Amino acid sequence: MPPQPRARTGDGLIPAVRGEGMLFDDPRPLVFADLPVVVSWSPKSACTHVLTWFLAQEGLVDAAAYFDPWPHEFRGKVYYRSRSYRVAATRLLDSGGAGHTMIRITRAPQKRLVSIFRHALRTGFLRADLDAALGRDTAATGVSLREFGAHLRGQALVTPSAANVHLRAQYHPVWDLAFDRVITLNMDESDLDAGLAAIEGDLGLPHRRPADFAYFRAVKDRHYSRDMPWTASGPVEEARLGAESGADFPKSALERTALAIELAQELHAVDMGRVATGDSAGRLFR
Repeated sequence: MPPQPRARTGDGLIPAVRGEGMLFDDPRPLVFADLPVVVSWSPKSACTHVLTWFLAQEGLVDAAAYFDPWPHEFRGKVYYRSRSYRVAATRLLDSGGAGHTMIRITRAPQKRLVSIFRHALRTGFLRADLDAALGRDTAATGVSLREFGAHLRGQALVTPSAANVHLRAQYHPVWDLAFDRVITLNMDESDLDAGLAAIEGDLGLPHRRPADFAYFRAVKDRHYSRDMPWTASGPVEEARLGAESGADFPKSALERTALAIELAQELHAVDMGRVATGDSAGRLFR
């Protein structure tokens, strides 16, 4: 391979910055600016928690809070457009993963699917498509998990994809790079904060806990759902649910249904057997 072009900056020679490649496919991984460490995340897998942790590690929480109350606005409009991100992402792509550690934050596919369903109901990002498919005003009637799953069947839900990023599997093409080490932290199998603290200790990172930041606490109060028991008659997976319930949602009841497991296995098959907590180096989560 011919030498890569280089550009001179005030800090010396750095690799020329590119804007193509798998690291620019959403959901774009987070890459430490000064460490060979990449964080692979997915929507509805504690993504705001993980993003806040990463921003805290990079000293960017105050900048994110100043920019917008919603940290993902900073991620999309500032962080990914920054030169530091593109330099780090290009360096990772050029390495093919060699010399790097990947941290994957994952969750049980059926639990994530229920979270995706709740997100679609709460935000309405899929409402126009569901209205057309079901032939009714779903804002007024609500949607059942069974109807939601039927609508997603047959769609390409593996990145790269034209589907909304919230609907896709957790898998990202960056997983296939030849990393020196892969650390997977599944939030449904391991305590998330304790797992992140263990990773910090092993990698020599400072301890940063998202809940210690008022910025994250404000987001959590606005955004997170409250689990409610299912006491209505009939199977919960057949019930037409809507956004009118606010933060209350029969999350656990839906997660326990055979349908949630079936849909996760079908729609996000690529994740099966790949999202369990583990460490390829054998040092953590044994």
